[in-house]
Amino acid sequence: MGGLTIWRLQCTACKAVFTVLPHFVLRYRQMRPEVARDALLATHGGLSLELCAVLYHISPMALSRLVCAFGHHSLVTVLTRCGLPLPVYFLADEKHSRCLTDKVYVPTIVCGRVLWHLGSTEAASTAAFTQSYREFQQAALQQEPSYRVRGILTDGFDSTTSSMRTLFPGARLGNCLRHAINKLPSKLVAIASPVRKALRSQFHTLLYRARQRKGLRVFALGQRLRHFVDHVTTTAGAANGQRVRRWVQEKKAGWYAVLADPQMPVTSTLLDQAHNAIERKLFAMKGFHHPKGSQQVFLRGLAHLYNLVPYQRRAQHAGQCGVEVEGGKVPTRECESKEAPCCLSTAGFIPALTRTGQAPFSASGGPTPADKASFSHASSPFVVAAYCCPSGFGMPGMSRPLPPVAAFLCLPGRA
Repeated sequence: MGGLTIWRLQCTACKAVFTVLPHFVLRYRQMRPEVARDALLATHGGLSLELCAVLYHISPMALSRLVCAFGHHSLVTVLTRCGLPLPVYFLADEKHSRCLTDKVYVPTIVCGRVLWHLGSTEAASTAAFTQSYREFQQAALQQEPSYRVRGILTDGFDSTTSSMRTLFPGARLGNCLRHAINKLPSKLVAIASPVRKALRSQFHTLLYRARQRKGLRVFALGQRLRHFVDHVTTTAGAANGQRVRRWVQEKKAGWYAVLADPQMPVTSTLLDQAHNAIERKLFAMKGFHHPKGSQQVFLRGLAHLYNLVPYQRRAQHAGQCGVEVEGGKVPTRECESKEAPCCLSTAGFIPALTRTGQAPFSASGGPTPADKASFSHASSPFVVAAYCCPSGFGMPGMSRPLPPVAAFLCLPGRA
């Protein structure tokens, strides 16, 4: 952060002096960029904040606030800035977790290997889940007013499916096939274990063959389900057959939705992987993840790390992060060859414009009239980069003329 110029503004009425900081500067704390990078990588790797603080000689609270600083940025805004399109098909599910001793729920939206929403609510009601998922919907509509969802895969949880129907009434709702395979044994009681395993294997084969068909997949699945229920009645008894029949009758509409659209996700494996990764981090940070803290901001910061930190060298996509695997582009790669400093670019910061073509600034160093209204720190949370202007200029209310920081704000089309 060396060489960063800070603005000091003085009110002409009350004479109070205010300091304007770029969004990536943490007030009252000093942390070298390489230390912040290594500490965040260790945090993402699963170490607790206390262990990271010991390793890198920083305060655990400073590291927690650094994660929360990432969490102040919207996941949808950052991912679209990285070039990812809004998801038309996605996975929606909830994670039952704990905040100290309190039970909480983490509504989640995943598309591929990227987290698009990670919320927190104390209730498992439809209203609570709808309020959480509405944050994703509103952020997506701000990016693209014509945004429409075509398909959503859930595990069949009532609150999740009801909230999805409320927010996305035109979307096709499907049920995860892997959850169906895992749920079947719980419907079969008072039978031998080998019989239960054999029926589960047959049900798995039934769904697999229905997926492999090129046409009439829904019709074929309906026929196979009827034959399978009759087979369960014959093999496991009338009581088990009736129980499986009611379960199939309740869930088959979601299975039909999965097979009717080839682009629909089939299983929620990638979402479960994301849930497990976030749960491991929360378990190691219970001292900072507490009911009186900023759970939503903290979780969103962890989600940014999940999306933007590259996978380890033995992984399938070694050296790439989730955004890059899904076809996006992280601005960090571009920043390495630029002269202007790029601070925490993975959170949405991209290199500043070159000094020879500063469209928002005039030859004297001041903002052009067209951009005076947009040159405001509060108008956008995404500061692109910062460096000193060639010359300073006076502003009404400034305590003294200072070389201003050319902190270009991300306006449509400028990045």
